[in-house]
Amino acid sequence: MLAETARELPNIVLVGILLDAVSQWLILGVAQPGAAVVVGPVLIALPYAFARAVSNRIARRGRR
Repeated sequence: MLAETARELPNIVLVGILLDAVSQWLILGVAQPGAAVVVGPVLIALPYAFARAVSNRIARRGRR
């Protein structure tokens, strides 16, 4: 399970950076790469980790 997360997380973080840069460009008219690198992973990785934790607990509870 941990290995699967380690394989998926870099792709998810890259998508977060890309989405943040695109949203900056659409809203502000300019994309700031430094801000996208800092904010993008936080906006994607934290909800992803939370969703994984909740779904794993539910799955473990169902196996008992």
